[in-house]
Amino acid sequence: MGVPLVEGGDLVIADDRVFMKTTAGLAPVHVIYRRINDDFIDPEVFRPDSLLGVPGLMRAYRKGNVSLANAIGTGVADDKAVYAYLPRLIRYYLDQDAILPNVETHICGEADGLSYTLDHLDDLVVKPVGESGGYGIVVGPRASAAERAEMRARVRADPANYISQPMVRLSVCPTLMDDGVRPRHVDLRPVCRHRPQHLGAAGRSLSRRPPPGLPDRQTLRREAGRKTRGCLSSLLARYAECIFWMARYVERAENLARILDVHPWRRPPPQQRGGLGGDPRDQQRPRAVRQDRPPLRR
Repeated sequence: MGVPLVEGGDLVIADDRVFMKTTAGLAPVHVIYRRINDDFIDPEVFRPDSLLGVPGLMRAYRKGNVSLANAIGTGVADDKAVYAYLPRLIRYYLDQDAILPNVETHICGEADGLSYTLDHLDDLVVKPVGESGGYGIVVGPRASAAERAEMRARVRADPANYISQPMVRLSVCPTLMDDGVRPRHVDLRPVCRHRPQHLGAAGRSLSRRPPPGLPDRQTLRREAGRKTRGCLSSLLARYAECIFWMARYVERAENLARILDVHPWRRPPPQQRGGLGGDPRDQQRPRAVRQDRPPLRR
């Protein structure tokens, strides 16, 4: 992709601009896609003990000298409390109703949601808003009395940190086990091929099911190290594994490329950026978005 992968120590701030240390000197940096949490990105603003970030990065960001492709605070989109607002967001911004119905979500940080959750804890799935991978979740119908009592105490102590949802009865798939065919919840990941005329499945798919003794899908991501993959048609398992992960990382690379492709066109004018003494390459760079730029294709 031609995008340098750097650590915090590879970047330096000078005159409220970001530069990358190279053997040819300091190279100006205009766009950053970060892979660390907000708390660690700049010890001058957030955690002072952070050794991962770049001191002064937020100063450069506030002055418009660098663009953060995934800006500070974008993690709010991963907050599970957003579930409850999705239908209203779609209706407000798109003036449409959601095509797929949303799972009913009760926000424990609101009085009505808290009351409903505590009154129906035996029937609900309670989730912390900031966790992922299945951690911290209590499935009421399958939890013990002690587990439900512990969760009740946690919700009362910090209601804003939790949501609750009804337990969704998911479909099952006949799965060949050591002792015969058994019903299991399955994640199905098809491999698709993009052709000039259409997007079609490759005829092979990979699946993931919970390990024995963990029947519900809530544990699929938490038990990722023990996941089982299979093919729906004849294919060497090792090849299927490679195809699966190649497709996943190609998709991630495309998404990252799309994000980075947008931000160079939003950079400040040349006189506000550049290296120490200016960047001569700015003379060849476009000043505005061209209307005839072809879309980024897979």
